Amino acid sequence: DYLVGQEERVPMTTMPTTGQKTVPARLNNNELKVLTAINMDARLSLVEIAERTGLTPDMVRSALRRLTKEKVITGYMLLPNYQRYPYLFYRVLLSLKYMPQKRWDDLLAFSRRHPNTFRTIKMFEGYSALIDAEFPTQTDFRAFVYALKEEFSDVVLAADALVVSDVPKFSYFNPTYRPSEVSRSRK
Repeated sequence: DYLVGQEERVPMTTMPTTGQKTVPARLNNNELKVLTAINMDARLSLVEIAERTGLTPDMVRSALRRLTKEKVITGYMLLPNYQRYPYLFYRVLLSLKYMPQKRWDDLLAFSRRHPNTFRTIKMFEGYSALIDAEFPTQTDFRAFVYALKEEFSDVVLAADALVVSDVPKFSYFNPTYRPSEVSRSRK
C-alpha cells in the first residue's frame, strides 16, 4: 500500500484557494492514468493501480511521487456515507466585507485550528467563502458558528449554513482517459 509507512506525508492543512493564479503542471499520460485510477478509488494499492492502468508498480510509484512533489496531489480525504456516518456534514457560506489578506489568513488559521473543519475555500461572486465541517450535534455546530461570527464580526456580513446529507459525486478530476479502456484493450 503506497500510503502506509510513507515518510514524507503531505500536510492535510494544505488549503488551496479557488481563483488564485497557478501554473498548471505538465502531466504525462502515465500520470493522467494514475490520477484517474485514484480518483475512482484512492484506497487502491500500487499493484491494483498498475493493473487498472496497464503500468508497472514502479511506474505508478514514480508517477505518485512526482504528482505529490509537484503538488498536483495535496492530500487524501475520507468521503463517508453521510447517511450512516455519526457526524453531520455542514457547509457554512460566508458573505464578507472587503477583507485584507491578513484577515483572510486569520480566517484560514481559525478554520485550521478547529478540529471539526476540513475545507475552507475563498469564493468570488455571491458568497465570499465557504467552510466545510463535521459535528456530532447541532449544538456543537452552533457554538462553532457563534465563535466564527464573534471572532470575525468586523468582516462577516452573513453566515448561512447547510446540512449536507448526501454527496453523490465528489471529484475534481475528469480527464478524457478512462482506465477501463486500457483493461479492455489488454485482454
